[in-house]
Amino acid sequence: MRDWDSYSTIQLQVGSPGVSMDVVADTGSDTAIIVSCLCSEYGNCNASNTCFGGTNVSSTYSSSYGKAKDISYIQVVFGSGDVVGFFATDVLSVAGISAQMNDSLLLMVSQTIDIDAGVLGLGLPENGDKFASAPSFLEAAGVQRFSLCLNYDGVDGVMRLDPPAFTNAVQSIGTNHWGLEFRGVSVGGTSISLCSPSSMSAGQKSPCGAIPDSGTTLILAPADHLVLLYDALCTEWPLCVQYTQKYKGYEKHEVFQILLYDCEEWMGDDGLSELPTLTFALSDPSGLNRTLDLRPEDWVITSLEDEVKYVRQFVNGVLPVDIAVSTGKKTSVCFAAFGEEEYETEENGPIWVFGRPFFQRYVVGFDMNSTSPSVSFQDAPCGACNTEEAALLGTSSVPSKGANVVKPRMRGIHRPMRRSRVNTSLPL
Repeated sequence: MRDWDSYSTIQLQVGSPGVSMDVVADTGSDTAIIVSCLCSEYGNCNASNTCFGGTNVSSTYSSSYGKAKDISYIQVVFGSGDVVGFFATDVLSVAGISAQMNDSLLLMVSQTIDIDAGVLGLGLPENGDKFASAPSFLEAAGVQRFSLCLNYDGVDGVMRLDPPAFTNAVQSIGTNHWGLEFRGVSVGGTSISLCSPSSMSAGQKSPCGAIPDSGTTLILAPADHLVLLYDALCTEWPLCVQYTQKYKGYEKHEVFQILLYDCEEWMGDDGLSELPTLTFALSDPSGLNRTLDLRPEDWVITSLEDEVKYVRQFVNGVLPVDIAVSTGKKTSVCFAAFGEEEYETEENGPIWVFGRPFFQRYVVGFDMNSTSPSVSFQDAPCGACNTEEAALLGTSSVPSKGANVVKPRMRGIHRPMRRSRVNTSLPL
């Protein structure tokens, strides 16, 4: 899985002979989307990128495009933009596993997503948001299990198809998405008053839900949940407690964000060590309870912004105005790996989206068992597909402990954030 810092792609082959294409590995959707050469011809895609021509290129290709008077275009809505295309038939191969995609390969002719790639949907099969005539690649290929994980510091991640059975897997409670029963988060060991069983209404099956989504850059949550989380993070961060006395009139969650943003001011050799670990609680109908930890280096993100200075000028020679002027330099800023998403359901309460930080911390496995789909989180090195890369990574992708301890490094993101195709109009 090639790392693009805000999303990851894998390479697959489409057609006969196979044309190599880059696609986002996305557990939040279930459609296979390939960039058609028509997209660049229409001026809707980057003409320099690889595209699929279909007719006269692949001997196994067929579609009604150009034959039917009224071609049916399909619009797929993602959180970060839309894709428009038409369904075609051809062979799709991923890691040597091939499937005949009968009228289920969506050829993209227009898009507003800021990525130069297609999408390989790895979402829950048989969901209510899928196109009736379009089985996913996983269904067509008969893949029962797969796992995804991301490495540190720009090292490519790994997608595995049909690995050995997972252990301690949490049953999915979702019918439209990979969905888990979410029972709240603790900050440095202190629980926050959200997503507790006591908050459930009559007829509710879980206090909250969580969707593990490899195609979403951040962790998404309702705004009021994020306020509680940031308040608790400030309380557990000594420096933030100190600064609440300095920033009079500001709430703790506001002070936390202001202070975190100016990380160049306070970040030293042990800057991250003062920030707390977050612990997320999961459960399932069988009674299995599981907790997932995110360390500060997992949930703090750094980026670069233009440095500015303020120059006082006089409008019409009379009114003084401070105008921001770029210095031409970049400065490091930090922020928490969370974003706002309002998704409320009757049976499962407010829904969170567990994005890339969880895939950077764990090997996340998905079991497509038709009677009891499940998701596992293995606290193990991601590894690598390439033998040489695996040797360079050693036995662990986690900073080692001991005399020569490696300073934890935050994740850097310098591309637009991406949101996957989580349909908030449907039940979990």
